[in-house]
Amino acid sequence: MFAEIRKRLTLFNTTLTGLFLILLMAVCFFGLKVVFYLEGSQEVIMYGREESEESVDILRHALHHQNQTVEQSPDDDGMFVYIYDLHQKLIQWEEPYPELNSQVESIIKNWKLPEDRAKEIIISTTKAKHIFMMSSHGVYDNGRQVGWVYVGEEVTAYNNMANVFLGTLFGIGLVFLIAVYFIGNIMANKAMGPIYQSFERQRQFTADASHELRTPLAVLLSSTEAVITDQESKMSQFATQTLSDMKDEIKKINKLVANLLTLARTDAEGQKIICEEFDGIKVIREAVNSLMILAVKKNIGIDLKGPATLMIFADKERIYQLIYILLDNAIKYTPDQGQVIVEAGRKEHDNFYILVKDTGIGIPAAEQKRIFERFYCVDQMRSREQGGAGLGLSIAKWIVDAHEGLINVNSLPGQGT
Repeated sequence: MFAEIRKRLTLFNTTLTGLFLILLMAVCFFGLKVVFYLEGSQEVIMYGREESEESVDILRHALHHQNQTVEQSPDDDGMFVYIYDLHQKLIQWEEPYPELNSQVESIIKNWKLPEDRAKEIIISTTKAKHIFMMSSHGVYDNGRQVGWVYVGEEVTAYNNMANVFLGTLFGIGLVFLIAVYFIGNIMANKAMGPIYQSFERQRQFTADASHELRTPLAVLLSSTEAVITDQESKMSQFATQTLSDMKDEIKKINKLVANLLTLARTDAEGQKIICEEFDGIKVIREAVNSLMILAVKKNIGIDLKGPATLMIFADKERIYQLIYILLDNAIKYTPDQGQVIVEAGRKEHDNFYILVKDTGIGIPAAEQKRIFERFYCVDQMRSREQGGAGLGLSIAKWIVDAHEGLINVNSLPGQGT
């Protein structure tokens, strides 16, 4: 139990730290991307303004030499410049990657961003992917616009740097997360140490007290039965009824002590299951016969459904205890003249199922998740009247869990469980 709690606590702390690291990495990465974007935008806008001033003479010369062909000037600084007149005729261009010319011109033709504004564009080739920060600027001669200049600066290196930074952050975060997991496991062990010791003392006390109470309770029960069955003693009807009530209460206490001892042993993981092959239907019939007197008193019919034999491999004693608990609950909480059905059968992969269905008072939906908790009773007053302490279903769940099975409940108030 404590190992599972420690595991959940460690996983919770690690998950929480992991989410914080992811958030931190996202903030750092996108923060760096924004810084690079703003820096690249500012640089390309400043460069564009300079180019627009220098392009005035080029456009003047082009205006006087209408038939001059487009000039290309080599550029090796990672910047491209395209100069157009007002008729969108390309006058001159500088491009570090001539193979990108047609793609850049296509982008310029569809350019809609206002001047002195920049945006990131991606141009891919068979060899590589290039990322540019691009902007457009008007070219003015004495206050009159004579053309356009489009400039771009390659920021692929910045993008790669951001990706390397993200990868580094991820690597550091992963190492840190692994360290947090192991440190969290150690810290959870230390934090749970006092809790475990307190629980162990409580468990030991419960086990010792339950064990010590069994002998005097057995003596009380046998003595009470001996007095009741003594033919020579002459007792009043009141005394006889009092002894009978005492006998019933001793049986209830005996059952409670046995249940407490069982749970104390399961907490210490000292209660092991011993599997063997046996007929499950025969064990179910034995449990039904043990409770038949209780069912007859309330005029409750018990119907057994299933094959003639059902060979299963499990702990015979515990399966009997499981069926007894479920049947006992069903009979207790079913009104007089009700019906209880016990069904068993085979499922896939040699698994088997046991179904106990009653026409009792039912369990509210909000309470169904808690019925397997220790000492939990849906109706405290009714449970006391029936002699229940809220331990039976806890033991039933342990038996099923020990067999690596599944136990669940379906119920509607007033219709049954």
